[in-house]
Amino acid sequence: MEREVRAALALGSDEAVRAELERLAARPYFGNFTWLWAPALAKRNRVVFRPFILAAFDREALDGNGESFDPWKGRAAGALQALLDEVDAADDVELTRRLYTWKLEHQPDRGPGWSEDVVRRFRAAATAAARHTALAKVDPGAWPGIDPAAAVALWRIDRAAARRFILAHLPWRTERAAWQALLDESRGVDPEFHFELYRKVVDEKSWRDDVLALARTPEVSAELERRHPALWTLSPAGVFHALLDKHGEAAVPYVRRHVGSVAPRQGLLGAEDKLIALAAKRGWLELWAALLRTSATHERFNAEIRALVRAGDRARLVLIPGRGREAHGPGWSVGRTQLLTDEAACALYAAFPALVRGPYRLHVTPWWRESFPGLARAAIAAGDDDLVDYLASRVAANPQGGPSHAAAVDVLAVHYERLAEAAFVTRAARALSRIPAFGIWHYPALVEKNRLARLLFEHSTARYLADGAAVRDLLESSQIHVQLLGFRILGQDDPRAAPIAAAHVDLLAATLLRRMRPGSRRLAFAALRSAARHDEATARALLGRMRDALALPDRRYPVEDLVGLIGGVLQRWPGLRAPREQPVIYGEGAA
Repeated sequence: MEREVRAALALGSDEAVRAELERLAARPYFGNFTWLWAPALAKRNRVVFRPFILAAFDREALDGNGESFDPWKGRAAGALQALLDEVDAADDVELTRRLYTWKLEHQPDRGPGWSEDVVRRFRAAATAAARHTALAKVDPGAWPGIDPAAAVALWRIDRAAARRFILAHLPWRTERAAWQALLDESRGVDPEFHFELYRKVVDEKSWRDDVLALARTPEVSAELERRHPALWTLSPAGVFHALLDKHGEAAVPYVRRHVGSVAPRQGLLGAEDKLIALAAKRGWLELWAALLRTSATHERFNAEIRALVRAGDRARLVLIPGRGREAHGPGWSVGRTQLLTDEAACALYAAFPALVRGPYRLHVTPWWRESFPGLARAAIAAGDDDLVDYLASRVAANPQGGPSHAAAVDVLAVHYERLAEAAFVTRAARALSRIPAFGIWHYPALVEKNRLARLLFEHSTARYLADGAAVRDLLESSQIHVQLLGFRILGQDDPRAAPIAAAHVDLLAATLLRRMRPGSRRLAFAALRSAARHDEATARALLGRMRDALALPDRRYPVEDLVGLIGGVLQRWPGLRAPREQPVIYGEGAA
């Protein structure tokens, strides 16, 4: 790679150099030679090659032998430093920032040295705009943390330009005492900055002392909010208890907003248990219920439910259900839900069955440790088909678990095996259609180890053809393995399959153009073949989609199978053939 890069840089015209480097950039390790080609390109024509430099820039450096090295020392250092000085003088913010950060990574004293350089550059800038530019050029991201003394210096020079930069570059670990000077200076002139800094550097003891020193007023909730720490390492349960004990109802809205920060068993004395007890004693039922959802241990949550069931207190039971702590990010979400024990679920179902069928359903969701066999028996005995099907949808998706799971599998499998044909088809399809997307991770292991899954997925394929509406439920499921079951059902060599497939042609046609694995698509092709056999109108509607699918760019698309599918449709319905698809007979007998 080094040899080819050097050869490309030796070409005569900028166009030739750019074309050759773009070809090389598609190969591995090209970016690792940024130390070589970036200074050369900038020296040749920085304006022309700047977009390419930014697009291919990489801070990992390799030499011609494939060994990592520090490019800011030795033979490459001079060219890189000259490029950094050039773009820095030209106020090329993005390129300066990348080169500066690259150099900073290789400096042993990058923390103190960087802070000093930031102050020097900031002080040398003559205008507010120049100071913003100076900070942007030397902004390496979240590291290293700025020195408190440097932060004070920046603040005194231009607090408007420095405030965001300081907050964005606080050290990961720091002490409030180190930042007291900046806190004191900012309190009167910029309260917003002061409290944002306070929240990021305060320690638990200082925070507790500060908030408990606040006067008891109706507006105390807003003052508490201004001082709420932005650090996840603090344990707020004890502080919340003291605040509620001192300020009473005025502090409830504040604690309610931050109830998710109280994790189970925080503190040596179980402060969250005392917090829950205080909320219940004072009648702050919304806060009490939120604490049970987010902060109570599994044992405490179930003990509260059992006590309320024994007392017949439906009013309080209604307040508790719901998800607790949640976290969200790009493309993912995680939520914590308190689960009942089988014993508590059975007691609640016996007293208030509507609550279990409704708001408490998410608290009786079977999983590997608790699959609610007792609740399943009670629901079966009560004829509660909807709850039974819900439990089956979750139990049938897990290949294995503890003794509770094995018991639930047996209870539910026996129940579905004893159902009459029509009832089985309707109920089984309803249970399968409720399995959530991505709820099945390894289908072969599931049907091997789970008796209920084998019954619903493998042993009853032909039985589903007794009810077309049940088949549609399977096709509309969000779980791909349930959809595949629907394809397998309609692809059977059974005279009942074709009319049902034709009735659901709207769902089947979409499989031609959606993203699917080749094996899954072939199962869909079998269902499409059944639909096309039913009547010419259905075949005509599908044939256009099939021809469109031939133009898809998916390299994994089983084109040969699709061509065979189209051929089968044209053979079954000759009237659908286009002129170029008519058979041509060659030879003397053709006349």
